[in-house]
Amino acid sequence: MRLRPLPISFVLCLAGAVLPRPAAAEESVVLKRLLAKGTRVEVEDRRRSQSTILYRTRHDKVGVGEEKLVVQRYVEEVRRARPELLWREYSVSTEAKGRPRERVEPVRTSLHGQRVFLEAFGMRPDGAFEIEKEDRERLRLERLVYALLPPQETVRVRESWTVGPEPLKRALFGPLAVILQKESGGKATLRSLKKEGNRQVAVLRVRTRLRTEVRADFPGVDLNLKGEVKWAVTEGLLLEANLAGPMTFTSLGKDRERMDIQGNLAWTYRAKILAVERAQADERRERGAPPPPGTRVLVCTLHPKEHRIELRHYPMCPLCGQPLDPDRACPRGDPFPFQYCPHDGAPLQPE
Repeated sequence: MRLRPLPISFVLCLAGAVLPRPAAAEESVVLKRLLAKGTRVEVEDRRRSQSTILYRTRHDKVGVGEEKLVVQRYVEEVRRARPELLWREYSVSTEAKGRPRERVEPVRTSLHGQRVFLEAFGMRPDGAFEIEKEDRERLRLERLVYALLPPQETVRVRESWTVGPEPLKRALFGPLAVILQKESGGKATLRSLKKEGNRQVAVLRVRTRLRTEVRADFPGVDLNLKGEVKWAVTEGLLLEANLAGPMTFTSLGKDRERMDIQGNLAWTYRAKILAVERAQADERRERGAPPPPGTRVLVCTLHPKEHRIELRHYPMCPLCGQPLDPDRACPRGDPFPFQYCPHDGAPLQPE
């Protein structure tokens, strides 16, 4: 009897070999920040630092240890996509600062319980209060993550990319005359894609160095952070960040004074995407048209008792100064300016 040759796959299996499987195509995804009017997130931002502060003067040198914890919780809403306008309402903004291992109660900062507008790189109060210097100049580290997104936008799982100093400068300092040292830059890797509920989430491993030139009019910052980031792919929003690393802060004063802060910073960021609450607007508001004839008072939909605009005080167009017609329309065609409350940005409606 003539024997048939055995299939090669059967022979390999008998020898203990495993046939290679066809490699699955690596999944690709678009990672970019998306701004849509009405998008709302609830955020908790924590920054814990341990450092040694060294004060140097012409005649003396003093060092002291310090631990600091800054906790901020707020709701952020996109009021305008371009140019970017964000609105925040802080429910918590506290700082606990003291010597190492010293028990210190947190104190409220100037943002606690307040509302602010963020236009690009500036912060202005939404109401009658003053933003303290430390709150105003605190680095918005979430923007550092935006700068580390891939320049080409589309990446594959396990793909890495780098960014140079310029994206970091644009993200954190914008038009300020800040000089970043050539060591500045970052690297990121798309580690995985996963589902969290019905949401696709990209998990990134990132590391970055931010180093500015020390000048008399601008402090020197040397910040090395690395860790993990979670990004909501469809919504184009930062969901979570856990970054930590060494930091150095240097400022120069008059008469050879100098302050050096050296230590470590740990930053955690958690965001929950909230339901979009569309502004209570109609076609009239979208067109910038004046209120219906006979309207005497416009009231804020968020604070109707406190925020009121009596139209009798505005007989002229605030944009061009021309007298408004009986329907409160501008003869030059300028849009009616009172569509949203100047205090909190909520839509205005006739009383």
